[in-house]
Amino acid sequence: MSNKLGDIKAVLCAALVASGASALTGSALAAQEGTAASLAGLVFDSTKMAPLVGARVAVMGTSSVSTTDEGGRFLLSEVPAGDYWVSFFHPRLQELGVSAPPKQVALSSGVTGNTILAVPSEETLLMGWCLAEQPPAGSAAIAGIVTDSITGVPMPRAIVTAEPISRLPGLRPVEVRTDDTGYFRMCTLRGDLDTKLQAHFGTSSGRSIEVYVPAGSAMLQDLILLMS
Repeated sequence: MSNKLGDIKAVLCAALVASGASALTGSALAAQEGTAASLAGLVFDSTKMAPLVGARVAVMGTSSVSTTDEGGRFLLSEVPAGDYWVSFFHPRLQELGVSAPPKQVALSSGVTGNTILAVPSEETLLMGWCLAEQPPAGSAAIAGIVTDSITGVPMPRAIVTAEPISRLPGLRPVEVRTDDTGYFRMCTLRGDLDTKLQAHFGTSSGRSIEVYVPAGSAMLQDLILLMS
């Protein structure tokens, strides 16, 4: 997880530097006028680890709207100085069934501010979906895709079990089935415990994987079925 976060930060920093450089012209014009501000930035799709192209970015309460380019960058010019909320709109959000969380920015006259907006990560989305199911206190969530070891094709209707390694009283394995796309989601996994995760289909099973998910958090873990 730490490597993934490091990769995201590196990508965002590089892209933000690029977006800031491309906004120099707009910044110079705003500085000459001395009354307007500008906002440059990047919209990032955390679920695909890539910039989000074609997102419409808006400064709420104003008519300032911009569309991200091929690098996910945007520039909003001629914005009156002040404190605002900024958000974005894109079909990707509709696919995920979420809305973009607005972000507050403070814009000063003659200055180009910088910000990063993002589609929530898969872990964040997973926690949101699971909260709707009202899991017991101390629960954790885990999700992933089960694939066939021979073809690499996702396996619908496979069984995924999560069994605590520690034999504590009252602990029972959690079992779910994958959907038509091979995707599974567990929202009632007991958190803070070493757990054995395994996929099954008919007489075939995958190698068990030991996972540890802190209570109140989420994890993504794909599984492979060893088909015979």
